[in-house]
Amino acid sequence: MRDQHPFTLDPTRHLILLILTGCGLMAVIDASPWPYPIKALCKMTLFIGIPFTWSLRHPDWPKTDLKLPTRPLVIKLLWLALAEIVAIVAIIGLVLPWVDTSLLEGVLRENFDGRPWVFLGVTVYIVIINAFLEEWYFRDFAYLRLRQCLPQNMALILSAFLFSAYHLALMAGLFPLPLYIIFVIGLAGVGAVFNVIDDRYNSLWPSFVIHASANLAMNLIAMQILGFL
Repeated sequence: MRDQHPFTLDPTRHLILLILTGCGLMAVIDASPWPYPIKALCKMTLFIGIPFTWSLRHPDWPKTDLKLPTRPLVIKLLWLALAEIVAIVAIIGLVLPWVDTSLLEGVLRENFDGRPWVFLGVTVYIVIINAFLEEWYFRDFAYLRLRQCLPQNMALILSAFLFSAYHLALMAGLFPLPLYIIFVIGLAGVGAVFNVIDDRYNSLWPSFVIHASANLAMNLIAMQILGFL
């Protein structure tokens, strides 16, 4: 029998290392002064390339079913998406008058030139492509596959924590510490709920629809802050 190379990682450690590497690299890239299109291209490269590399190295591992959900589930998800958008816009709309949004507005204008058509294109990317990239990475790669080699609860918590930590890196310097603590707990909880939903259906589509709807609601709020609505 051929001896294993001394530097070869077992599948579990290899998977965890790749997951952490992708999150760490994207956190650094998102904190950089690079233009948003460059950051988006880097994200697509990492969040697609790293899972693809893993699949090439471990072709025998089960893969997530990406077939479209059934019609009853689609209808249920669309109603849920509508309710989610209305709830998020309403809640944040009530909170905004009590929050100084000048810093957030400055960041948005700096990144997207303050032009409506530019922000509209960014919104389409964030709602559709970005939501799918994050679900593909954090749900399929960092949970549904990780649960095959770790206890399910451990995989769920690790994936949810990474999902939360990654998004906090995106919001560095925008909010006071108490809000960051709320975001840490809230985003980790959202990540855990997404994991449970995808676990139930063994599919990325339910969490993708919920994630995309939340992104759309947040971008509608951003448009309001920028005066586009």
